[in-house]
Amino acid sequence: MANQRLLKLCLRVMLPLLTLGGFGAVWGLVRVAASDQVVEDAVWSPGGHYRAGIVQVYGSNGCGASNSSVVLVERRSFFIRTGQFVPFCLDGPSSKIAIHWQDARTLAIECNQCNQSYVFTDQDWGKLHFVYDLDRP
Repeated sequence: MANQRLLKLCLRVMLPLLTLGGFGAVWGLVRVAASDQVVEDAVWSPGGHYRAGIVQVYGSNGCGASNSSVVLVERRSFFIRTGQFVPFCLDGPSSKIAIHWQDARTLAIECNQCNQSYVFTDQDWGKLHFVYDLDRP
């Protein structure tokens, strides 16, 4: 008899929590499917601690235009993202941007015919350094 009461109590307490968890999982899948960002290209640093990607952003999340391209750098530790930084943003197509690692701590960002429709940070992010070759013909 006491075991049945304990089981009923556990069910009454756990059922709302499990229901909320299920709704949270479904909502997470919906958010991923309805994402307004598309990763065009991504490269890992030689040391494997950073991943740089060119991301096409739709909506108001970009530089100012409704269709922007950003360079997104993520710091990772054992496949867990521990931070992210946007050093470059272009109001235009991602095909104009090229990225490559010069070494484990230096990311080179190139932009062909950007016509000054870009924003970039002239700073380092922790130990990571960015070099730019912008407005190339």
